[in-house]
Amino acid sequence: MGRVIRLTLALALVAPALAAQTIVRFAPGVAGRLVRLRAEVPGETDVLSGAAVGVEGGLMLGKLVQLEVQYLQGALHPDSGPAGHRDLIEGRASLGVAPVRWFALSVGPLVRSYVAASGRERWVRWEARARAQAPLAFPGVTGYVEGWRVLAASANLPGPFDGGQGGEAGIAARLPLGPGWWARLAYGVDRVALAGRRETVETVVLAVGVGPR
Repeated sequence: MGRVIRLTLALALVAPALAAQTIVRFAPGVAGRLVRLRAEVPGETDVLSGAAVGVEGGLMLGKLVQLEVQYLQGALHPDSGPAGHRDLIEGRASLGVAPVRWFALSVGPLVRSYVAASGRERWVRWEARARAQAPLAFPGVTGYVEGWRVLAASANLPGPFDGGQGGEAGIAARLPLGPGWWARLAYGVDRVALAGRRETVETVVLAVGVGPR
């Protein structure tokens, strides 16, 4: 947790100084996700899938500092295993810097909850992220890859935190709907583990928004 605090403080100290020299730009969007959850404990594996919808936004302070937020909720239904229906609620925020146009680093919290008839499973995580992007052969189309490492986590489940990481790859394209409109399509995998328990979340994301991207 000490590393999380130091990274957060460093980003918070850099942001105001850079923002004072530049302009602020906002990029709101809406997103739909197909979600597949695989939860494994010794002797039992549950697989659930479903859809979620939400909002996302980016706040760019000039060319260097970025604040991103996401919120989504949806419903997951069992594909195999004894688990029943779960409602999914997730929120994420990250503060980062982009030293060059094609590369960015960020850190921030993610809170994910699964709500079932038997109770609520809640994860709180701090993640460090790295993102790289590059234009593709088609005009207005950009490809990107993003990876993250869970620095610290807690859950209302037995067992100590045992690591977590994930990644996402996708494309973003400008849309002929007017100035600044964009769409994003991506696939991501996220894994986190407690001692004796592992959860893997796969997502397919389609997002549409307006503003710098």
